[in-house]
Amino acid sequence: MATARETDLVTVAAVRTGDEKAVEYLFNERQRIYMLAERAATDDQSARRLNGAFDKSRPIKVTLNAKRGTIERVSEPTRAEMEVFARSHVPLEKPDKIVPIDIAKIDPTTFNFVDLYLKWPTFRRCTKIVPRYAKARDIFDFCAQLSCNLPGPYAVTPCIPFQYVIDGCYARAHQMRRIITTRYRYCCEKVFSFATANNDRLAVKADKWGGCCVTW
Repeated sequence: MATARETDLVTVAAVRTGDEKAVEYLFNERQRIYMLAERAATDDQSARRLNGAFDKSRPIKVTLNAKRGTIERVSEPTRAEMEVFARSHVPLEKPDKIVPIDIAKIDPTTFNFVDLYLKWPTFRRCTKIVPRYAKARDIFDFCAQLSCNLPGPYAVTPCIPFQYVIDGCYARAHQMRRIITTRYRYCCEKVFSFATANNDRLAVKADKWGGCCVTW
């Protein structure tokens, strides 16, 4: 049986006080909101290391329990681990800035609303976009057939774990973008939504494979 624990290097996106004054930790490489596990919470070093990593914008090594949303252990990465992290996390030279979007003003019945709401330089480079809803539906259905819960063989590998809803949206987005740009030859970019103001959080209903909701 697969374990829910994973150890990796991450960068701390925010440290904030959540419900019942519990300290919450947000990581750039994870969509979940994490809190220190009971044992780690009693160790002052864990919180100190996380806060130090946040203040200095440097990676920190953590052992996470993805099922419980807890940080089990915090330690300083070795020089070799830092070098590997640096090679695989190359920052963009000119990243687009975070843009606040009023979701209430978006009309979900409009097929292509990039020009109306997402006016970022990234999208201005697109010259060939999905022309109509029917084609978008074809692409959606193709990606859905790549779900790991369906029997293979798959038209494109690896399969996409849509049923693992608590995390990994960034990896699924990367695979689907690769399919859209290489198989269908349409311009495609990834947009990630975060609740960056105050202690806000986003939530979606995700009960297709059990459970209830996913928050981030």
